[in-house]
Amino acid sequence: MAAAQVPSSASRAELFQVSHVELSGCRYAYRLLEPLPHLRSSPHPLVVFLHDADQRGDDNEAQCGLLPHWLAERAQREALPCFVLALQCPQGEKWVEAVWSDPRDATAGVRATRATAAVLQAIDAVLARPGIDSARVYLTGVGMGGFGAFDLAAREPDRFAALLMVSGGGDPATMPRLVGLPCQIWHGADDTVVMPQRSRELAEAGRAIGAPVKYYEIEGAGSDVWRQAYDSAALAWLFAQDHRQQGRGAFARTACVPRLDQEQLTRGWFHLQRGGRCFAPASTQAVAALFLNTLRVTPVLRPGLTAMGAPAAGDVVLRLDSAMREAFVLTVDEQFEIVARDAGCLRAAAAAASQLLCTGPGGACPRGRFARSALTGGGIVLPPGTDWPTSAVQRVLRAVWWVGGDELVLPTAGYLVDLAEATRATVLAEAERYGVTL
Repeated sequence: MAAAQVPSSASRAELFQVSHVELSGCRYAYRLLEPLPHLRSSPHPLVVFLHDADQRGDDNEAQCGLLPHWLAERAQREALPCFVLALQCPQGEKWVEAVWSDPRDATAGVRATRATAAVLQAIDAVLARPGIDSARVYLTGVGMGGFGAFDLAAREPDRFAALLMVSGGGDPATMPRLVGLPCQIWHGADDTVVMPQRSRELAEAGRAIGAPVKYYEIEGAGSDVWRQAYDSAALAWLFAQDHRQQGRGAFARTACVPRLDQEQLTRGWFHLQRGGRCFAPASTQAVAALFLNTLRVTPVLRPGLTAMGAPAAGDVVLRLDSAMREAFVLTVDEQFEIVARDAGCLRAAAAAASQLLCTGPGGACPRGRFARSALTGGGIVLPPGTDWPTSAVQRVLRAVWWVGGDELVLPTAGYLVDLAEATRATVLAEAERYGVTL
């Protein structure tokens, strides 16, 4: 990227705090922009920006151009209050190391560098400050920084709520690591510095496995495509991403299903359909209702419960099979079938199915067969001496069910006795619903 295309960082660099991290005896300087003082009453997101090759150096200022420069503008600080972290890569270093046998070959492997490790260290240092919403950490980069941002996201996907890569590239084989991470890729069709093919390869790899990747190739744009990538619409998309809605990061559910691998992802994806149905005979309707009420997808996609008709693509089916050897089997193809040996196993299967359907955005998961041969119970102990309202106990009961537990140890032996009769009845009914012993 030509230096003339980059907005001057000097005019707004003074708005950024100056700091550094040390790694292996080397100092890596960075700048941090904080929200305006009158907007700091609530937590705000952190935007991590990786600069292009032309901004390398040791002045701790050149990296504040482009997006940091834009977000430091007064109007943007009012409209999009956030923290902005911009670490400077020293001359002679890169965010990632990669070697291509041909300039148009986008399939080379990459390896992280010390500068990338310094970025992670700086992120940890900044997140220790008050006022940052750790569920909304966004990663973006341009040119060399685009390569670095993609590689860093692939290595540490759970750290970030979204990735916005501009004029970059990376190893398509690592795309399965980004499943569940919202990602936008931007490239200029006329870019002669970094070939658009690099981004196309990543976008195609993402689409092949159902990763939430949006690719924008802008005709007539070269390495200055960052102007479109950082426009108001793209930033609005970026700032709307949140671990809470994604069920990722600190908000991820405990895994009750096997970790996904490349082979599973190549089988295709199952998606809950708008207006879909959940088929359950009378013997399984109570568990089916539990499954649907705890399924973390939008109400529009939550299936309706029925016992009549024939399942179609995108529907869910629950049934019991007392002759089966496994405790439960989840078979995901055109439909999502949940089969269990008995009612207790079916409750555990419903918990696993709920988690599996949160693998991808909007109620999606890879196709395949997921089985559990035996159930292992467990308990959760609430800290003693704490006044737990009924709503809190209900949330914990759900958590016990979610992780496959079957017993909840209450704070004191007389906890239920001390509750009002109506409240005690509510708690016991909820425990029975989740199959948890108090």
